[in-house]
Amino acid sequence: MTQYLIKRVLLMIPTLLGVGVLIFFLMRVVPGDIAEIRHAGEGSKVSQEILQKERELLGLDKPLWHQFGVWIWDVARGDFGISMWTGRSCMKFPFDSN
Repeated sequence: MTQYLIKRVLLMIPTLLGVGVLIFFLMRVVPGDIAEIRHAGEGSKVSQEILQKERELLGLDKPLWHQFGVWIWDVARGDFGISMWTGRSCMKFPFDSN
């Protein structure tokens, strides 16, 4: 029974890694640019330099392998980042005041 549990836990690692890779790359092939989407609500044209600064801030100017490495490292540490819409930590509950 112990060997079975150990085997299952060890098989969970490549499964989670595979799901992580799938989610990461699926989010990259979704049409649209998050920097443009964030500023679209303002109703005016946004300059390319502001969009470029936003992409740098989000790390979208880095190669995909680097973005994935940073993302998987942060997820492994339990850091799910900052919400792009509210600016708050993704780990906070909606009713938290901080």
